[in-house]
Amino acid sequence: DETGMKYLRPEILVQSNSLDLEEASKAGDEWDVALQKYRRHLKAVKKRLPMKAVRFVDELFLHDSEFIGVNLHRHDSPAFGPPVKCARVFVRTDVALILIDYQLAVEFEIVNGLLPERLVSGQPLWLYDEFDFDEVRRLAMHEVLLSNGTVIKFLFHGFDYAVLPLTAIPGTQPAGGRSDQLVPA
Repeated sequence: DETGMKYLRPEILVQSNSLDLEEASKAGDEWDVALQKYRRHLKAVKKRLPMKAVRFVDELFLHDSEFIGVNLHRHDSPAFGPPVKCARVFVRTDVALILIDYQLAVEFEIVNGLLPERLVSGQPLWLYDEFDFDEVRRLAMHEVLLSNGTVIKFLFHGFDYAVLPLTAIPGTQPAGGRSDQLVPA
């Protein structure tokens, strides 16, 4: 599969938004089955993932959170050996800024144009993600489907994240007015 998303595939999301109610209902059922299969797969693969990635899966639910962007950089520290390629992802919920750090094995991949224009949102939101483990390359993998029709794929050795609580300022409302998001779960 070009996107790498094995379970929560963009085409099921597209079908579930069909104007044909029978097709949408069938896609909804397919989504439920795919989600069950992914949960079983995730349970099996968790033992292969870095401990912090497992905590991330267990503690955070980022669906519909604002995807701010990715910063690619090199971590240079003589104390830790040769320079390492790293990526930091920034995601904002109503209550926190989430920083996700990957110690990359290779540069992350981006696949665009996976959703039709009618389903694409202006500000990318985090829709769904999948963790996996590539047995051949012995690397952890994390793929994220965004609401702008993009999938970002990270192959990594190390993983970390931070939840930075945001302080509400009286008289202001969170971006998008979404006050029902949960972080951490």
